[in-house]
Amino acid sequence: MSRELDASIDQLVANFHNVVASAESLLHATTAEPGVHAEAARERIHDTLRGAREQLERAEAAIADQARAAVGATDRFVRKHPWESAAVAAAVGVIVGVLLSRK
Repeated sequence: MSRELDASIDQLVANFHNVVASAESLLHATTAEPGVHAEAARERIHDTLRGAREQLERAEAAIADQARAAVGATDRFVRKHPWESAAVAAAVGVIVGVLLSRK
């Protein structure tokens, strides 16, 4: 995975954690509210947060598995085709060098 994708995924996960934390603090803040409706709302919020947290944990595990698979596939390819990999890396280095020297 590219660094930009990794950064985007990390930011998405961090934002989701912030939303869950904010909802949990809202849930705790409403615990002093009396009434049957408030209790039902708290239960729905609690259930939704539990489901969101479980979904986030599954998504994180899936992303980690995909990243490990990509790293493994890349490693196998480089080991199987070392000269081709070195040529591609050299070509990318030349292209990046040309682009950076233009600035």
